[in-house]
Amino acid sequence: MGALLGIIGGIVGGAIGAGAWGLIAYLTGYEIGWVAVGVGFVTGLGVAIGSKGRGGVMGGILAAIISLVAVAGGKFFAVEVAAQKYTKSSEFKNELASIEITDDMMVMYVADLVVADKTSRNETISWPTGVTADTAEEEKDYPPELWKDAKARWVALDDATKEQYRMDVRRSIEQAATAMVNTLGAAEVFVQSFSFFDLLWAFLAVGAAFKVGSGAASSDD
Repeated sequence: MGALLGIIGGIVGGAIGAGAWGLIAYLTGYEIGWVAVGVGFVTGLGVAIGSKGRGGVMGGILAAIISLVAVAGGKFFAVEVAAQKYTKSSEFKNELASIEITDDMMVMYVADLVVADKTSRNETISWPTGVTADTAEEEKDYPPELWKDAKARWVALDDATKEQYRMDVRRSIEQAATAMVNTLGAAEVFVQSFSFFDLLWAFLAVGAAFKVGSGAASSDD
């Protein structure tokens, strides 16, 4: 029972530490590596409280393992929070606003509408070899006649409709870019952001978790 309560305490402590790391990242806008040591300490404290200070070596090992998971989770949470905060910044919004919506982009948008219409009516579309509706990204990816039709439709639209279509495309780009930063971007930054200092903080976090979780910290007093 003591070991189980120690594990539960460690998980709770690790979750609190990881959450605090994410909160600090949100408030400061930075992923601060040395906070990992605090995560390790809180994880060890959770194990110590759960095991009533009688965790011993096994309690220290459990605390160390849980702290590694908590540190990794806390770091990812911090990176993800920072990414979400970035997508709400004026810098990110200005970058999106600077994207030029070209006529070719709009013709492709209309071409996709034509494809959707033909697909809904079960009409056959002769795509170039190796290209599908999901992978088409430029003029050469579309059947020539379909692209010609889409271009004619775009030219024939009145200015108000063209502007509405441009707004729809810009909105789609903004949503896709935001989702990419919040998911793929955060994961990529998480992997690429590891450095020697991250290993150092993780080592110190594990050490702190082991010492506190095993009860060695109190026995030293």
